[in-house]
Amino acid sequence: MKLVHSTRVGGIAATALAAFALAACGAHSKETAADRAEQRAAEDRRQVLAARADAEDARQKAARAEQDARDAERAQHDAEQRAQVDAQRAADAERRADAEAHRVASPPAGVAERQPARAVLFAPDSAELSADAKARLDEVAKAIRARGPHAHGRDVVVQGYADASGAESDNADLSRRRADAVADYLASKGVARDRIETKGLGSRSPASRENTEHDRALDRRVEILIQP
Repeated sequence: MKLVHSTRVGGIAATALAAFALAACGAHSKETAADRAEQRAAEDRRQVLAARADAEDARQKAARAEQDARDAERAQHDAEQRAQVDAQRAADAERRADAEAHRVASPPAGVAERQPARAVLFAPDSAELSADAKARLDEVAKAIRARGPHAHGRDVVVQGYADASGAESDNADLSRRRADAVADYLASKGVARDRIETKGLGSRSPASRENTEHDRALDRRVEILIQP
């Protein structure tokens, strides 16, 4: 009898232990599932926050792109306005140059007559004659030849000028080269070279006291004076 009772008690104890173990495993499984759920929830929250950050970054980039587009449009508009102003200034400079070129002064007796025909203008830092300048000089050469020989030899004075953008020593050399270029061209068109005197006056006699591009363009000139 005692042996049987002992065996039964042992079986009940083993059964109880097994039930406890199963309960412990179930609790552990529930805890593990809760942890995984919490981890998934946390990951979901991180993804939501990352998506919001990406959306905000995209919004800021779009705003910057829109601002850049407005700035580019404004810059283009300003550039177009500056181009229009520059074109207008150039047109005004050309009109003033033509008006000055067509003006015939009435000098006192014994003073050379100013007959530039039309102004002979040059590009900055250049002594090269443009096609337009050569066409104008063709008219001057024709008028000089029509006068015939001059009793006192030299009767044509070619005065070169430069704007004040460089050193005066450089301007003097540049103005002389401009005067020589005009004299050589007149000589190539039949005006005797020994009738022509050249002078390089640098930037000492500006066309205007203003220092605008318009006025500097007028300073890059050559004047042809014909002695009476």
